[in-house]
Amino acid sequence: MIKSVPRIAFRNLWKQKGISLINIIGLSMGIASSLIIALFVIYELSFDKFHENTGNIYKVYQHSMVEGEESRDAWTPVPIAAALKAECPEVKEVVRLAQTDDIQISSEENYFEIENGLYVDSSFFSIFSFDLVMGDKNKVLSEPRSIVLTETTARKIFGNENPVNKLIRFEADTGYFKVTGISQDPPENSHFDYNMLISMDGFWDHKSQFWLRSNVNTYVLLQEGIPAIQLEEKFPGLIDKYIGPQLHQVTGISLEDFTGKGN
Repeated sequence: MIKSVPRIAFRNLWKQKGISLINIIGLSMGIASSLIIALFVIYELSFDKFHENTGNIYKVYQHSMVEGEESRDAWTPVPIAAALKAECPEVKEVVRLAQTDDIQISSEENYFEIENGLYVDSSFFSIFSFDLVMGDKNKVLSEPRSIVLTETTARKIFGNENPVNKLIRFEADTGYFKVTGISQDPPENSHFDYNMLISMDGFWDHKSQFWLRSNVNTYVLLQEGIPAIQLEEKFPGLIDKYIGPQLHQVTGISLEDFTGKGN
């Protein structure tokens, strides 16, 4: 009896070839669509999961309301990183990132245009688990005017030569940066991409103590077991301490009066 079931099923399919073909095609398309959707969801959920400390890494966002205009973005003041590290024991490490425009660089007498450059603090590799091919993660960005290239960028500029300790000149800067390390190309499931990492001292505003200008992204690595809300609860105090006095100095308006008007 069991052996005859496939034969009977095949005969029924053969008798109604048109309907059977439509059903088979529909079933195949449904299975294929489900697999594609599942693969897409798995890929999207994999973003940034390769970082060793992924559960404790947070990006600082700014929510403001000024004269009725609301803004939510990830641009933060340059000095907030130092304040968080110095005054908040919840913070284990902090790093600032500043995106570059396309950079014209030269090495010896060869000229290149490099996209996706990032100015970063030396703590970058202490927070994010991007692997180095050459160099020490604890040292590659600690020297002034140092630079880490990805493998692809290093080959583009230097071919098969060892690029470590070679000098690169930024045309807009007219100064030289020393290659101190080579990293693997960032994986596709990283929320930010880069072709080179430049020590933060190369960023024009890196020493700023001005809290009313926001032009860097700030990431924090929290101590193990510390919820983000515990750090967020300290933000109003930082605003009172740092933004309040500068707001009054620049505009003549106190922070209390400013917020009292709905800002």
